Amino acid sequence: MAGTAAFLGASSDLIAGSGMASASTEAAGAGGFTPFAAIGGSSLRHETGSHVTVRGMNLAVGFAREVMHGSDRTLFGPIVEYGRGSYDSYLDDGTHGEGDTHYVGGGVFLKQEKKGGIFYEGSVRLGRMSTDYEADLPVGGITRRASYDTDANYIGAHLGLGHKSVAESGTERELYVRYFYTHQNGASATLSTGDRYDFHAVDSHRVRTGARWTIPQGSGALILGTSLQYEFKGDAGATYHTGGFSYDTPSPSLKGLSGSLELGYRANLGKRATADLSVEGWAGKQRGVTFKAGFDWRF
Repeated sequence: MAGTAAFLGASSDLIAGSGMASASTEAAGAGGFTPFAAIGGSSLRHETGSHVTVRGMNLAVGFAREVMHGSDRTLFGPIVEYGRGSYDSYLDDGTHGEGDTHYVGGGVFLKQEKKGGIFYEGSVRLGRMSTDYEADLPVGGITRRASYDTDANYIGAHLGLGHKSVAESGTERELYVRYFYTHQNGASATLSTGDRYDFHAVDSHRVRTGARWTIPQGSGALILGTSLQYEFKGDAGATYHTGGFSYDTPSPSLKGLSGSLELGYRANLGKRATADLSVEGWAGKQRGVTFKAGFDWRF
């Protein structure tokens, strides 16, 4: 379940990043709730003691509304999230497993922007994730194809603070630090061989800090960014029941440090629409590439 926990983490990043940025732009001066959307794709390898590679897409859509308090601004609204992906897991003994996963959930977000550029933000979400798995496992000295399906509820939340400034040249700079929490309930699965796994709940505590620049370029803008993140937990244990005996399996862990570099472009799609498109490369505990797109449109 380490791979599915990491996949939920990608959704948290999408909401806190492209999702809230799109919501902020869309709600400006609208006078009511306005729709926004953000989409992301990723192919990431997570070193977990063994390792798991997760590929998939995440989608966040919602409605945002702003409320002005003098020079301060409060932004809030509901959000719906959806993701679908596939994964390959590799154990140290050479066992290769694979499967598909998807989730759907919803929640609310809140962001407050102060006159001097300081901002505070947060979100809470809950939903349900479904996963299937297949692997060739040694059973009674014979290698057999085993498979299972699981469903588990999850909750997620994040808190963040930062500062945004605009230079005379028009370049925007955003500095931020964010804390992400995700809890995925445990689940039980009976293999097609008749054996049973009891998967333990997974808790993720992650801190990410970084900087992002938006530099005007003609009718659009160049986007540059960098970040560091540290996962403090993310252990995914299980108990295996077979032949009347129970065994605790090794616990893959997402714990560790990762860093990223981002390159993107903000494009004007017309008088009423813009799109932020970016690619982010990761190294460290989490390795690979993510793609993000935030869309703003006015009716």
